[in-house]
Amino acid sequence: MPSVLTHTAIMLLARERLSQIDRVMSARIAAAPAGQEATDVEVRLRDLARSALNVLNTGPHVDANVPGNLAGQTVADGVSKFAVMGSMGPDLTGFAEILRPGQAWVFDTVHKGNPDGNRERMLAGTSDLALMIHSRGRALIESAYGAGDREAPLNRLKAFVLGHLTHVAGDVISHPLVDDIDWHLGTDGRKEASHHEAEGAHEALVAQRVFGRAGVRADGGWDGWWPEPTEVPPELYDAYAAALKDVYGIDEAGGATQRPRGFNPFESDLAALDPPTLDGAFVRDGYETFHRAVISVVYDFAEDDWAGVLAGVAVPMIVLPFVFLVLPDTRPLAGLSYQDSDPDRVLFNLLTLPMLIGSGSALGLQAWMSALTSKGVEDRMVLGLIAACVMTLLLVLFLIEGGMRVMPSAARWLILFGLPLLLMTALAGIAGGDLSDEGTKRRSAATLVPPALAFGPMVAFLLLFGVLTLLLWGVNGLTGLAGAEFDFKAWSFWITTVIWVVAMIVFWVLGSTWLRDIRIPEQPDHFMARHRHAVRLFDDGAMTPDLDDSGEPAADQRLYPSGRRALARLWWTGGGTMEIRSDRYGLVFRLDGGDEQTVPAALAPMRLSEYLALLTATVRDGGGATGQLQAVALDGDNDIFLPPGATFASHGDDEETEQEVQEKTATFRALGTADGNDAYVLHHATKSWQSVRTGRSRVMPRPFADVEGETGTFEGQDGFAYVVDPGQPDSDDSVMALSGDVAALLCLGAMGHIDPPAGPGGDEPRVFQVFRNWNLDHRRVNEWRMLVAGNARTEKPTVETYDRALPGGALGPGDTAAWLHPMMAQGNPAVIAAAEATTRGLGWVPLLRTWLDRLENPNADALDETDPGEGEIATRTLTRGIAYLFDRPDPARVPAGGP
Repeated sequence: MPSVLTHTAIMLLARERLSQIDRVMSARIAAAPAGQEATDVEVRLRDLARSALNVLNTGPHVDANVPGNLAGQTVADGVSKFAVMGSMGPDLTGFAEILRPGQAWVFDTVHKGNPDGNRERMLAGTSDLALMIHSRGRALIESAYGAGDREAPLNRLKAFVLGHLTHVAGDVISHPLVDDIDWHLGTDGRKEASHHEAEGAHEALVAQRVFGRAGVRADGGWDGWWPEPTEVPPELYDAYAAALKDVYGIDEAGGATQRPRGFNPFESDLAALDPPTLDGAFVRDGYETFHRAVISVVYDFAEDDWAGVLAGVAVPMIVLPFVFLVLPDTRPLAGLSYQDSDPDRVLFNLLTLPMLIGSGSALGLQAWMSALTSKGVEDRMVLGLIAACVMTLLLVLFLIEGGMRVMPSAARWLILFGLPLLLMTALAGIAGGDLSDEGTKRRSAATLVPPALAFGPMVAFLLLFGVLTLLLWGVNGLTGLAGAEFDFKAWSFWITTVIWVVAMIVFWVLGSTWLRDIRIPEQPDHFMARHRHAVRLFDDGAMTPDLDDSGEPAADQRLYPSGRRALARLWWTGGGTMEIRSDRYGLVFRLDGGDEQTVPAALAPMRLSEYLALLTATVRDGGGATGQLQAVALDGDNDIFLPPGATFASHGDDEETEQEVQEKTATFRALGTADGNDAYVLHHATKSWQSVRTGRSRVMPRPFADVEGETGTFEGQDGFAYVVDPGQPDSDDSVMALSGDVAALLCLGAMGHIDPPAGPGGDEPRVFQVFRNWNLDHRRVNEWRMLVAGNARTEKPTVETYDRALPGGALGPGDTAAWLHPMMAQGNPAVIAAAEATTRGLGWVPLLRTWLDRLENPNADALDETDPGEGEIATRTLTRGIAYLFDRPDPARVPAGGP
């Protein structure tokens, strides 16, 4: 976050696939010869595609002239600004009250189904949220507008929802590759990359390949893609908040008892942060902040724009030493004469001016930041503004007094030096307190600028001048022995001035580039953006049951593996010194440097309490007795299940490079001899060690330790490219192209809920099968196979019944228990079983692509049962697979005149 260009491009790729579906189906329906008339599936797909295209192309349209193209179509031709807005829909709450502590809980719930990153749900409600936004929004708009005024806000709502679903598809398919980049260890030639750095590198390459730009900010104008906040129907924000409440049980007061709960340590930390409440105003602030700060600044500010921002800081700093020449009392520092120079005033000016010189800059930056975002931190932002105003007034007073020289010494030191020093120290203390805690770190931005621009120049200039003065004083002493004394203070001042001015100019130039690239680089990093990568997936064996309110395994929810977090405290009550080492797949104990005792991790999900009891009953003292190892869980209220495999963090998992990780992993650490601070803390393994590296055709064997050379070879041969490259033959296998096709499937399915086109027999039933409520941050192996790679196993109790991953509540059928897939209407279980097997055998994306390729020839027959040979599947089998995905009966020809 943010990945604005990437998700916009995925939405556009989905639109191109929908255009192809409309074109192919229309040609087939129009040109089908007698006896090979189109099927109801083809008609249905054509109608859904047309409806989706009409929604994605509704006004207001993107205001942009883009030289890039996708499938020969102009990129920005007629696309709706609200589809673009929706393409960032799941991320918008991440910008709401962005500086307020605890605000991320809504964003994390939208992506993980739970605000706690260590309790990520497999079924995260993500499809339900998008469909519920439409359901809630339609009701609000129909209530607020007359029949003649509803069309525009309804169309904007629909476009937003389809865009939202394309973002869901993008995260579902692309995050496994981003995880791989994030989880690569650093090497001697490459530092460890973060999630946002990987996404930023992809953004830079998308700008070049898809949007035809030399760089992200080249030509500007990204704000022309997005609706102005005043164009957004207020009902959309309220619908988003209401949908969150419906899907996740979040009440508008943010009550912890009415939302998915994290584990106790997370809940304690969140409660201490006083997180914001959820309502339409919260969502509105998310989009308005995103529009003001991300689109208009992060994406549109080029290097010269940032140079203009920094000019307000750099120019006063460059002027600083020359102001000393204007002040009468400090002229002698530069070797200039002034007979009445007062040493007290010299010291006063030397200490005070560097502290005050940046006050006007601080006031301007503080005001700009307040305009970008202040909700949730208004008190701190106002305090920073007041402090900057006071400092600016004191700067003016200082300059006036420096020329008039009328204030008594005590008053001058107290008012012009002591007051700003005290004010900035207090503000720095507030900012420092926020910076010291991970949960409040962002809030420090509200109070950090004034003290940074006060103490930064003060310390830097005085340190530079002081060091040079001392050095030149020493040199002067030596040269004085030879009778060659010189004015070392003047030399020190002018050398300081030259170094200072050059440093400020360099800061001005390099700082502009750094600020431009701090989140989204102008040019893509080769390793992250152009290198092929594996996707990181999770085997079902790594998934563990969630716990219900009574602590028992939840019947309808499983969890992804936790990240690195504290699980238990261990200590030794026996004789000697007991040491421990984690090999991830088990724990190794050693008493007084003697023989090692290994306790393997569980082979199947196991309660933490059971494993701790196993440790106590297994680890022996010098006499062979057990029971001396003591252990206590840190979250006793949640007796979680530990996943099998690489369960425990090693001592090297905090390190960043391959060599450091391997060295630290091999070390033992002594257990304490009592509970409390002396005890050893056992940690859960990182998510990366529970994941599986998968390429286009095979899985990379899991080494005991990551070896970057082996990983790089595998990825180069079998990895995925991320960014689509229009016109290149292998671009269809890029992660973005795959995301676009999944997005097209979701858009087709959504139209059955949003605006179902009429079929031959009246309104067709809604589509359910393509909506699986995936977690947006991580992917299971079987989910990847079901969508992309094929050879997935079925996850349904029976292929014809409704399952728990499909849309729930009012978004599903009235009676889910009684619902049967329409393909069962003919009473042929073998047909529906084969159709469902086709969808997971090929994978949804390959099924859609193969089916469209077959029907590109208008004379092709969707019900052709001829064996194509060479391991290919009959066209009728493909058509039945498509019918299954879109909840259609067994495909049949439409009577003449039907379409």
